[in-house]
Amino acid sequence: MILVTGATGFIGRNLVPMLLAKKEKIRVVTRNMAGLQMIPGIAETLEGDLRDENFSDMAVKGCSAVIHLAAAIKSKSPEEGFEANVKITGNLVNSAKKYGTKKIVFLSSDAVMQKHRDTYGITKEAAEGIVRKFRNHVILRATIVYGKGDSKNLRAISGHIKKWPIVVMPCSGKGKIQPISVEDLSAYIIASLGPGVSGTYIAAGGDKMTIREVVEKLMTAMGQKKPVVFLPSAVFAAAGRVISVFLPGAISSAQIFNLEEDRTYNTGETVKKLKHMPEKFDKRIYSIIE
Repeated sequence: MILVTGATGFIGRNLVPMLLAKKEKIRVVTRNMAGLQMIPGIAETLEGDLRDENFSDMAVKGCSAVIHLAAAIKSKSPEEGFEANVKITGNLVNSAKKYGTKKIVFLSSDAVMQKHRDTYGITKEAAEGIVRKFRNHVILRATIVYGKGDSKNLRAISGHIKKWPIVVMPCSGKGKIQPISVEDLSAYIIASLGPGVSGTYIAAGGDKMTIREVVEKLMTAMGQKKPVVFLPSAVFAAAGRVISVFLPGAISSAQIFNLEEDRTYNTGETVKKLKHMPEKFDKRIYSIIE
């Protein structure tokens, strides 16, 4: 039995069917049972809050592995982010030790490596430290994830392209990213369950591109040709600080400033150990705009 947290989220909804196709027996936990209707074939479902240590024990007991996807990317306060990203991780690790779970696969983020970090990056790093206390673990630091079912990130850009006559981006467009498709990330997660795989790996896609190049590729794939205006990130960061006062968790200045950074990586070790080569962006791009 494999416990999957965050199964009703974007990544979970893509990962779980792939696990089921491999005849894995899956247990999922959720605070909203209605969301599980989107994932047929799950062996066991538990409704509850993993911040509760007793519920965490119930969820983990009898599972040979834990895949921990659940996280709060945006939070109204640092305390809320800590509860969602650190406390829950700590509970799961303690439960796994208690019941003899063989492996924990933890989905982290390259946000822990960024120059500008918000609550999400800080709490993910703290959670990584907890996971490392479990002897047999894999930590996957995912870059921007895109694909079927996403409503943020690159999908938000494609929606902006479709809706507005002018595309306005809160950056210079020179920052580099290495987005990974949800299919490739799911393949890495599944490979992490295998014997002899442990440690921390970057989960990034097959192409390194500037944000300007990504926008241009999206417009080409969508058959759109619109003017693109790249504005200084400092202007949007200042606006983000104002917005966050009225809409906590809506956007952070760190997220905006990181659009100017080089978020590309050497993934040779990941490909070698997890035995999977991610697809090129051009091959997966239509999953963003469909």
